[in-house]
Amino acid sequence: MRHLRNTCVRAIGLVTALLVILSGGLSSPPSAKGVVTGRIAPCMGLPIPDGPRYAAGTVFVLQGQVRWKSEGHGNYVDMLPSDVVARQDVATNQAYWFALEPGRYVLQARYSPPAGVLPYMEITVRAGDDLKVDVPNECL
Repeated sequence: MRHLRNTCVRAIGLVTALLVILSGGLSSPPSAKGVVTGRIAPCMGLPIPDGPRYAAGTVFVLQGQVRWKSEGHGNYVDMLPSDVVARQDVATNQAYWFALEPGRYVLQARYSPPAGVLPYMEITVRAGDDLKVDVPNECL
Protein backbone atom coordinates (compact mmCIF):
# COMPACT_ATOMS: atom_id res chain seq x y z
CA MET A 1 0.00 0.00 0.00
CA ARG A 2 2.79 2.42 0.93
CA HIS A 3 4.63 1.53 -2.31
CA LEU A 4 1.48 2.28 -4.34
CA ARG A 5 1.04 5.65 -2.64
CA ASN A 6 4.70 6.65 -3.32
CA THR A 7 4.30 5.62 -6.96
CA CYS A 8 1.14 7.75 -7.29
CA VAL A 9 2.86 10.77 -5.70
CA ARG A 10 5.79 10.40 -8.10
CA ALA A 11 3.47 10.02 -11.08
CA ILE A 12 1.51 13.14 -10.09
CA GLY A 13 4.79 15.06 -9.68
CA LEU A 14 6.00 13.94 -13.13
CA VAL A 15 2.68 14.84 -14.77
CA THR A 16 2.72 18.26 -13.06
CA ALA A 17 6.30 18.91 -14.20
CA LEU A 18 5.41 17.82 -17.73
CA LEU A 19 2.39 20.16 -17.78
CA VAL A 20 4.50 23.09 -16.59
CA ILE A 21 7.08 22.43 -19.30
CA LEU A 22 4.44 22.03 -22.01
CA SER A 23 2.47 25.10 -20.97
CA GLY A 24 5.63 27.20 -21.21
CA GLY A 25 6.30 25.81 -24.66
CA LEU A 26 2.75 26.45 -25.82
CA SER A 27 2.53 30.07 -24.73
CA SER A 28 2.12 32.56 -27.54
CA PRO A 29 5.31 34.23 -28.83
CA PRO A 30 5.80 37.95 -28.22
CA SER A 31 4.15 40.16 -30.81
CA ALA A 32 6.33 40.94 -33.81
CA LYS A 33 4.53 44.28 -34.19
CA GLY A 34 4.31 47.37 -32.04
CA VAL A 35 1.15 49.34 -31.31
CA VAL A 36 1.00 53.12 -31.74
CA THR A 37 -1.94 55.13 -30.43
CA GLY A 38 -2.46 58.86 -30.07
CA ARG A 39 -4.42 61.89 -31.13
CA ILE A 40 -3.99 64.98 -33.27
CA ALA A 41 -3.28 68.16 -31.30
CA PRO A 42 -5.59 70.95 -32.54
CA CYS A 43 -4.19 73.66 -34.80
CA MET A 44 -4.55 76.73 -32.59
CA GLY A 45 -2.44 79.23 -30.74
CA LEU A 46 -4.40 79.65 -27.51
CA PRO A 47 -6.82 76.97 -26.33
CA ILE A 48 -10.48 77.81 -26.83
CA PRO A 49 -12.48 77.45 -23.61
CA ASP A 50 -14.79 74.44 -23.93
CA GLY A 51 -13.25 73.77 -27.37
CA PRO A 52 -12.17 70.35 -28.63
CA ARG A 53 -9.15 68.89 -26.91
CA TYR A 54 -8.05 66.97 -30.02
CA ALA A 55 -8.62 67.69 -33.70
CA ALA A 56 -10.33 65.75 -36.46
CA GLY A 57 -8.31 64.78 -39.51
CA THR A 58 -6.37 61.99 -41.19
CA VAL A 59 -3.21 60.40 -39.81
CA PHE A 60 -0.77 58.92 -42.31
CA VAL A 61 2.00 56.49 -41.35
CA LEU A 62 5.01 57.02 -43.61
CA GLN A 63 7.78 54.42 -43.57
CA GLY A 64 11.25 55.91 -43.13
CA GLN A 65 12.60 59.07 -41.60
CA VAL A 66 12.70 62.79 -42.29
CA ARG A 67 15.63 63.98 -44.40
CA TRP A 68 16.77 67.56 -44.75
CA LYS A 69 17.47 69.10 -48.16
CA SER A 70 19.57 72.21 -48.55
CA GLU A 71 18.01 75.08 -50.47
CA GLY A 72 21.26 77.03 -50.26
CA HIS A 73 22.26 80.00 -48.11
CA GLY A 74 21.87 77.88 -44.94
CA ASN A 75 18.19 77.12 -45.57
CA TYR A 76 16.93 73.56 -45.30
CA VAL A 77 13.53 71.99 -45.96
CA ASP A 78 12.27 68.78 -44.43
CA MET A 79 11.69 65.91 -46.86
CA LEU A 80 9.22 63.35 -45.52
CA PRO A 81 9.22 59.75 -46.75
CA SER A 82 6.66 59.02 -49.47
CA ASP A 83 5.82 55.38 -48.69
CA VAL A 84 2.40 55.42 -46.93
CA VAL A 85 1.97 52.14 -45.01
CA ALA A 86 -1.28 53.02 -43.18
CA ARG A 87 -3.79 55.80 -42.71
CA GLN A 88 -6.75 56.47 -40.49
CA ASP A 89 -9.43 59.15 -40.38
CA VAL A 90 -10.26 60.34 -36.87
CA ALA A 91 -13.13 62.44 -35.56
CA THR A 92 -12.78 65.27 -33.03
CA ASN A 93 -11.34 63.91 -29.75
CA GLN A 94 -10.92 60.42 -31.27
CA ALA A 95 -7.68 58.42 -31.02
CA TYR A 96 -5.89 56.66 -33.86
CA TRP A 97 -4.46 53.12 -33.54
CA PHE A 98 -1.85 51.36 -35.68
CA ALA A 99 -0.12 47.95 -35.38
CA LEU A 100 3.24 48.41 -37.14
CA GLU A 101 6.23 46.25 -37.97
CA PRO A 102 9.43 47.30 -36.19
CA GLY A 103 11.10 50.23 -37.93
CA ARG A 104 11.27 54.00 -38.32
CA TYR A 105 8.15 55.93 -39.23
CA VAL A 106 6.73 59.41 -39.56
CA LEU A 107 3.19 60.09 -38.33
CA GLN A 108 1.75 62.95 -40.37
CA ALA A 109 -1.62 64.56 -39.73
CA ARG A 110 -3.82 66.34 -42.21
CA TYR A 111 -6.39 68.51 -40.45
CA SER A 112 -9.92 68.76 -41.74
CA PRO A 113 -10.25 71.79 -44.09
CA PRO A 114 -9.58 74.69 -44.11
CA ALA A 115 -6.30 74.13 -42.18
CA GLY A 116 -3.33 73.69 -44.52
CA VAL A 117 -0.71 72.72 -41.92
CA LEU A 118 0.70 69.15 -42.02
CA PRO A 119 2.28 68.44 -38.61
CA TYR A 120 4.35 65.32 -38.14
CA MET A 121 6.20 63.29 -35.54
CA GLU A 122 9.06 60.82 -36.09
CA ILE A 123 8.87 57.52 -34.18
CA THR A 124 10.76 54.25 -33.88
CA VAL A 125 8.69 51.11 -33.30
CA ARG A 126 10.09 47.94 -31.73
CA ALA A 127 8.41 44.54 -31.46
CA GLY A 128 5.91 44.52 -28.59
CA ASP A 129 5.91 48.32 -28.15
CA ASP A 130 2.80 50.08 -26.86
CA LEU A 131 3.54 53.70 -27.78
CA LYS A 132 1.35 56.69 -27.03
CA VAL A 133 2.26 59.44 -29.49
CA ASP A 134 0.20 62.56 -30.22
CA VAL A 135 0.88 64.45 -33.45
CA PRO A 136 1.92 67.91 -32.15
CA ASN A 137 0.42 71.32 -32.79
CA GLU A 138 2.69 73.11 -35.27
CA CYS A 139 0.35 76.08 -35.71
CA LEU A 140 1.92 78.13 -32.93
